[in-house]
Amino acid sequence: MATIFIDGKKLTFEEKGDTILDVARKSGIYIPTLCDHDELESYGGCRMCIVEVEGMRGFPPACTTAAKDGMQVKTSTNKLMSLKRNIMQLLLMEHPSACMVCAEQEGCNKYRPDPYKAGRVTGCTTCPNRYTCQLREVVEFLDIKDLDYLPHYKEIKVERDDPFFDRDYNLCILCARCIRVCDDVRGTSAITFAKRGHETRVDTSFGVSHIDSGCWFCGACIDVCPTGSLKPRMTKWTGAPDSIEETTCALCSVGCQTNLTIKWERVMGSEPGSLESGPNHGHMCVLGRFCIPSLVNAPDRIKNPYIKKEGNLVPVSWDEALDEVSRILKEVSPDRVGFV
Repeated sequence: MATIFIDGKKLTFEEKGDTILDVARKSGIYIPTLCDHDELESYGGCRMCIVEVEGMRGFPPACTTAAKDGMQVKTSTNKLMSLKRNIMQLLLMEHPSACMVCAEQEGCNKYRPDPYKAGRVTGCTTCPNRYTCQLREVVEFLDIKDLDYLPHYKEIKVERDDPFFDRDYNLCILCARCIRVCDDVRGTSAITFAKRGHETRVDTSFGVSHIDSGCWFCGACIDVCPTGSLKPRMTKWTGAPDSIEETTCALCSVGCQTNLTIKWERVMGSEPGSLESGPNHGHMCVLGRFCIPSLVNAPDRIKNPYIKKEGNLVPVSWDEALDEVSRILKEVSPDRVGFV
């Protein structure tokens, strides 16, 4: 076992390719990051996880720096926190971030439980990701109360040209999670970075539609996005769910694990189960990801079994229906039985 010291805390780990960030997380030490994700290889793009390592020049990112025996690491010195705040303020300069640095933020979160519907996001109160925004978590950790730079709104048109989710790249922080999961995990490579500098944005190659780019609409990009840039259209404005129920998708025989989000006693959304849950391990097809709510909430859906009595179909309980099926099967010869 190797030994590393993080903020004066002695930690032991096995030298099997773990990074400083891996060791810190396993030990319960929080190092902020925006581009890192459990499913993706280390990227080092957001620079939120930079640390000081004794004997090493500069400020290496914890997510790409291998942990070694005897390392002395500091994660929150005054100089580091100042650098991180400066980097974050540069990100917020191009992000609708008025709510994050507003003195009334606490009251808004308390008395406005659901996001306001708006054509474009102008702050946390109109953002569909207000409950799960990882960007805001880092801003609160860094204790940023004001911006030292003039805001620059990108004025990118919100994309609503497919039936499943909206894409508002005005909220994008260019962490590349969506691009990397599409390329490295799903193997689709439907999206990429386009243009350069302040004009950089996520897009398809040559600006073709997502259908023409080969997108499967699996929703993996939505699941890894740390902001509200990508959001399923069906649950965009429903707010935080009342409950989440883990179940098995019934739309084919694979048996993917899915988490159904429940709101107002109705199924409002469907998300893949955890990375540990087989056989899908945190991924779903377009049907399981977006079509289950429409199916179960369809007004013409048959929600009860029926038995024909005196020439009429009568709704009955499942127990009575199964008893009737059992009786019929017992009375007929096997060559007369077929199942669909």
